[in-house]
Amino acid sequence: MTIGRVKLLCLLKPLSQQHSDLLKATAIVLVIYAVSAIFDLAEHFTRWAAPLDAYELDELPVLMLALALASVWFSHRRMREIKNEMQLRAQSEHALARLAQENQALARHAMQVQEEERRFIARELHDDMGQYLTAIRLDAAALANTADAKAASHAQRIISHTAHIQSAMKGLLHRLRHAALDAHGLLEALKTLVEEWKAQHLNIHCELALDESCNALSHASNIVIFRVLQEALTNIARHAQASHVSITLAITDTATRPAVQLQIRDDGMGFKLTASGYGFGLTGMRERVEGAGGTLHLINENGLQIHVNLPL
Repeated sequence: MTIGRVKLLCLLKPLSQQHSDLLKATAIVLVIYAVSAIFDLAEHFTRWAAPLDAYELDELPVLMLALALASVWFSHRRMREIKNEMQLRAQSEHALARLAQENQALARHAMQVQEEERRFIARELHDDMGQYLTAIRLDAAALANTADAKAASHAQRIISHTAHIQSAMKGLLHRLRHAALDAHGLLEALKTLVEEWKAQHLNIHCELALDESCNALSHASNIVIFRVLQEALTNIARHAQASHVSITLAITDTATRPAVQLQIRDDGMGFKLTASGYGFGLTGMRERVEGAGGTLHLINENGLQIHVNLPL
């Protein structure tokens, strides 16, 4: 059934109900009129009210007619007010929907800007600071080979400090912009991310299943999937207390449209809404996914399951 046909049925249903109510009201009036004509109710009422002429009971029909007209006028006014309220509510809902679309577009733009800034900062750190740190290490290595023992000792300390800075900067570069994502594509970046995470958490068994067809996704989808998995693994390491993690990435062809699905499962303690930090991470993942037009669903039973669906 098409959307146009559904809308037409939605419009015809109230009209059909109004037509049925009008027929019922007309039938009731005709039945009352027939009963009044058969039993001469008006004449009986006139004879009954004649002894009570001082109370002007014979004016009751006129009073009832006035009440009926007043009820019709009041109902008409109320119907107009209800109609106006419905129009205002529809306008408010339309405005809220427009604001939601604008907020979603703004979120997408903010994330794009964030990724561009991350790429720029990572490039500057790698190209500029990396060269200077390498030069410092080379100069320190040259000083370490001198005959002056004190200078050689200071040079060794400089080499050690420089190596520490380079190692920290390498980790920061991975957080800002994973090199494998640009150089080798999504699947290789995910494999590298998971391998590095497993090397840091040897007590957690992690399984990774990737569909090779996911290597041809758009750049925006690659960023969303990579960041969601990165944040999810960080949350698992910090909060879940899990011993097993399962990650699946595949393309599904549903009845509506094809989509890429990312599923992350762990057997940890799940999460609590009051847990600071974890909630912000999940909120960030949801905003990132919904900003790309996808959906994120959580199942907080026997651990935590994260289901991400991104349309292609």
